[in-house]
Amino acid sequence: MNRPFALIIAVFGALWSAPVLAGLHPALADRLATLDPAEMVRVLVVLDDQADIPALDRSLSGAKAARGHRHGAVVTALRGRAAATQGPLLDHLDRALERGEVAGFTSHWLINAVAVEATAEFVVGLADRPGIATIEPWLPVAKIEPVPPPRAPALVDSGQVGLASGVSAIGAPRVWNELGLDGTGTLVGIIDSGVHLAHPALNSSWLGHSVPTEHAWSDDARTGDVLPEDRSIIGHGTHVMGILTGLAPGDTIGVAPGARWIASNASHTVIENAESNILAALEFMTDPDGDPTTSHDVPDVVQNSWGVHEGFPGFYDCDTTWWQAMDNCEAAGVVLVWSAGNEGPGDQSLRSPADRATSFTNAFSVGAVEHAAPFT
Repeated sequence: MNRPFALIIAVFGALWSAPVLAGLHPALADRLATLDPAEMVRVLVVLDDQADIPALDRSLSGAKAARGHRHGAVVTALRGRAAATQGPLLDHLDRALERGEVAGFTSHWLINAVAVEATAEFVVGLADRPGIATIEPWLPVAKIEPVPPPRAPALVDSGQVGLASGVSAIGAPRVWNELGLDGTGTLVGIIDSGVHLAHPALNSSWLGHSVPTEHAWSDDARTGDVLPEDRSIIGHGTHVMGILTGLAPGDTIGVAPGARWIASNASHTVIENAESNILAALEFMTDPDGDPTTSHDVPDVVQNSWGVHEGFPGFYDCDTTWWQAMDNCEAAGVVLVWSAGNEGPGDQSLRSPADRATSFTNAFSVGAVEHAAPFT
């Protein structure tokens, strides 16, 4: 490219991007500079008026609040702040929808934000709107694919039920036998490709047999499945849930075979609309039945086997997109766990948000270990 032409391109890019840099995530500002003003882009518009959940969390911890009280206080605060402050922005988006500048939008409450699909030019205007803290790119996520084993997994004799060597290696049988803990009385959630409900090792432990279906299954990938299903070719989510809770005669046993489960299929595929499906899934896991006064439906722990990495356009290392939502979900009484992934073994191979490390107990990631034989 000759220098005069390159200079013209650089000046044009500067004229388009300069007005929006202050209100935008750097990755989005970079991307907008390359787009035609009429091109549609998906973003997350975060309002500056956020519920002070860290302060509420400290207060609840200091008072040693019971889980049900904690859940009600946090979810009520989050829902209330979103309902009280989003009105003007939603009205603005409604009018833009009629003009064709906006293709769709979705209100969220786990963080006070709205997912929007709109023209690049409209997004530029939003950056100057009062009450907007930041506008972030909406990054697609991908599930963490398993590494094919070099050989069939070893099983340890356990009567009618096989025991995978990995479950033995982490010491799960000792927890069952010595502490009497097998997950009974707990609820596990999963954000993955879904779960095949008909699987004999998983069917009986689905919470949806005793509560309304929509309180135990969230079709965030919009596959149209009204009951839990796994549309992944390899049954990714079903495999993971089997590791967590699986139990059936003649099958391998999961780490917590006494637990019940709920699921979202949010990481099955990237959906081409304004829905921020991962955020919707985290909201579902925070308050499955939509009632802050109940907590029996809220999972004790949620397993996540998805993330973003350098191969995704607009990705920044240690991306913070979901951090506030994760903190708010945990403040409501849910433990979030991430798979460390299979892109290792380098220390830069973790995806986001599994690479987050703010404490030893919050939103941590779990890796695998090599072992030659089951522990006894």
